[in-house]
Amino acid sequence: MSLSLFAMIVSSGVVDAADKVRVGLEADSAFWFGWVKYSGYAVALGCAMEAPETFILIRRWWLLRFRDIEREETKEDERSWIVPLAALGLLIIVVGIVAETYCEGKVSDVDALLRAHESDKITAAENEAASATRQAGTAAFNAQIAKGSADAANTAAGEAQSKVKSVAEQADRIGGVLGESLALINARQVQDRDRLSAALKKRFKERTIMLSSYVGDAEAWGLCTQLLYVVKSAEMIGQDECGKAPFTAPLISPLTVFGANWDEVLAINQPLVTIGRIGSSGVIGSPALTIFVGVKSPFVIGETDQTRDVERRAATTKKAQARKRDP
Repeated sequence: MSLSLFAMIVSSGVVDAADKVRVGLEADSAFWFGWVKYSGYAVALGCAMEAPETFILIRRWWLLRFRDIEREETKEDERSWIVPLAALGLLIIVVGIVAETYCEGKVSDVDALLRAHESDKITAAENEAASATRQAGTAAFNAQIAKGSADAANTAAGEAQSKVKSVAEQADRIGGVLGESLALINARQVQDRDRLSAALKKRFKERTIMLSSYVGDAEAWGLCTQLLYVVKSAEMIGQDECGKAPFTAPLISPLTVFGANWDEVLAINQPLVTIGRIGSSGVIGSPALTIFVGVKSPFVIGETDQTRDVERRAATTKKAQARKRDP
């Protein structure tokens, strides 16, 4: 029986108490095959029992054929147990052959019954499979109808989703503009640039100073360019490295002045804080005078009516967007 048909039988639930018939037939087949085997052993034993007498006959033939010696059977030979042993062996051979033939016939009969039983099981499984196929065809037809209805509903839902997506994208754009506006309002600004330029000019006129900030930090780049304008107004030699420095770990924040000693570092820090209103720190031991504009501190500086208005608008936009996405 093929594996596919056996799988059909198992899946259709036909394997039940009727399989006891198969088990019984297989047991009968094994029983009669065992007798076939034992009959074969009996035939072999009978042949072995005839072997001594056959050996004596061959020996007499050999002496007479090749040595021309005729050896007559003696009285001792006639009384030997070899004669009845050979007779018994012959009887065993005959019985073994008859038994073997009979048992092989029984094995064949049982195998025929077993094949008929398997054929019946396969027929029942095929009937079950045909019934299941018809039911599957009906279910597929109903599913096709349901699919048509679902496709229509999906089309309508897709149109509605497109409208919602369009509104959401528009709201995102508005939110992005508001966020940029809020960031620009909160960006760091240099106060009183002219006074700051004059203060730096007194000490650092014609000194070389480098202005630098991290690449990609737009807010820091804006402050860096403002300071570059201030140092050039102070007649200092400003080197523009704004927005070119790679990120470091940890990040420099918010602004650091690098110098050779504390005297010149404090000479720049003090006017930056008191006049420019820019918070800064200092590091000594640097051969080149440098102002590095780091990342902005993570808090809002200088809240005003304008920033509060922008924040209220952004919150209102987010709430409206959430209501449209989750009706």
